[in-house]
Amino acid sequence: MKIIAAIFLSFVTAISIAQIPNPSFENWTAGNPNGWTDGNSIVPGTTTESNNAHAGTHACSLNSSGGIGGFVQTGTSFYDSYFHQPGNFIALNGWYILNSVSGEGIYVTVQNKAGNSSNGSGNFQSTISTAVYKQFSACMSGETATTDSTSISITLTGSPAHAGAYVIIDDLSFGPCVNAVDNIASDVTLEPSYPNPASTICNIIYSIPIPGNVSVSLYDLSGRKLETLLDGVKQTTGRYKIPVDVSRFANGIYIYTVTVDGKTYSQKLSVVR
Repeated sequence: MKIIAAIFLSFVTAISIAQIPNPSFENWTAGNPNGWTDGNSIVPGTTTESNNAHAGTHACSLNSSGGIGGFVQTGTSFYDSYFHQPGNFIALNGWYILNSVSGEGIYVTVQNKAGNSSNGSGNFQSTISTAVYKQFSACMSGETATTDSTSISITLTGSPAHAGAYVIIDDLSFGPCVNAVDNIASDVTLEPSYPNPASTICNIIYSIPIPGNVSVSLYDLSGRKLETLLDGVKQTTGRYKIPVDVSRFANGIYIYTVTVDGKTYSQKLSVVR
């Protein structure tokens, strides 16, 4: 009886921790992300593996080809996109880079089910390019019961999608709605860099409350500029992350600055190997 009970508990636990399949797009087979269906069977090359990862080593790039934008959706076929998701959640969060050539954009949709009935949805869309990773939220609404399955689709939009347009997506998760106005600070915010100390990659994360021209630079303690990471780039309200390769720098303390519309904010990071 104890063995049966243990097996049952393990089964229930496995179900209860069901999550987004391959949420960081680290796992690929034959050019396609595991756990997802993509458009490569329709237009080859519209979904590809990217080494420009938000975290880890891989991300998913949705590209334009022949006027068609790439897409991915959860599931193993076009007709079976739902995965087991026990319980409601506030938002689907993730990170993206967008290169919009002529109005192309990212469009994220989330659909929930309770049994065979629809149980709320959420979406996110933007056509504003960002050269560094920006966080998004597809905030949910309309839930009337307890969700048991969820479907996610992400598309590079455009009619047509011009050559050179792409969106890179990475690190999907369920969490709070970060797009909500109440969740955005009233001033520029620099979060502690991580890891700190760092030996290879150190991540700089900052948030801006209103659109502005942003520059990000890295200095040594003598004030000598080592690298310009962004130079007067127009960015919209939101939370951004820039991975910095510090493996070529000597051990020591460094200073990074984020300048928004002429006002500069700074923090220290350390390199230790």
